[in-house]
Amino acid sequence: MKNFTTTLLLSFFILVNYGFSQTEKGTVLLGGSASYLSVDDESLININPNIGYFVANKFVVGLNANYINSDGSNILGVGPYIRGYFLTNEKGSIFAQGGYNYIRVGGDNSSDSENGYSLGFGYAVFLNSSIALEFSGNYAKYEFSKSSNLFSFSDSGILSFNVGFQIHFKK
Repeated sequence: MKNFTTTLLLSFFILVNYGFSQTEKGTVLLGGSASYLSVDDESLININPNIGYFVANKFVVGLNANYINSDGSNILGVGPYIRGYFLTNEKGSIFAQGGYNYIRVGGDNSSDSENGYSLGFGYAVFLNSSIALEFSGNYAKYEFSKSSNLFSFSDSGILSFNVGFQIHFKK
């Protein structure tokens, strides 16, 4: 019982002293998010894996991918993103993220390459010193050519609410 109590106290001490270490310079971020939404009578599944590197405390530069599936049509995208963390404490942090995506749009009989932009805000709940559960709202705008009729939302943006996770790897 004494070893258990010592281990528990030591673990608590480590978490209290290193609770903010998730957002330190040199940390690698690996994770992603997903959402399900309905836009203009289309059901969309959106999956967004990402990898990033903290170039400064609370500031990430990285690469993300996007996969959106909608009734036989797909959007595949890849591009850079930046993310900043604000009001960080031992329980979590607010973050803002912006990014660009080069996307490939494909349907049953056609495909097209376009650009996309995104902006998001959210909250990361630090489950421990390495893992965060994230809840975010994101707005994405895809610039489809006028000849692309693959999606009915091609003239508007997509507002989504995502749930995801991030793993923070320290050097």
